[in-house]
Amino acid sequence: MVSLLVATPPEEILKHLGITAERYYAHLLDRGCTFYILGSRGLFYGILLFAWFVNALFFIALVVTITFLLAKYREFTRFQEV
Repeated sequence: MVSLLVATPPEEILKHLGITAERYYAHLLDRGCTFYILGSRGLFYGILLFAWFVNALFFIALVVTITFLLAKYREFTRFQEV
């Protein structure tokens, strides 16, 4: 897929899709980031399900903690300029 994106001339993308190559690549990158974020969250919460077998209160405490950490460090961080 990457070689197809790199080798495709921008004029062909505009001709077939009706949008500029830059907008198309930005859309693909945005979709990829969304799938990555949803997949990593699913992995985190899937691992937490094993805590349910240990103790229900332990599971609830871990879910609240992981949710807070995900919200703090993934959702509410800003890009820092270098």
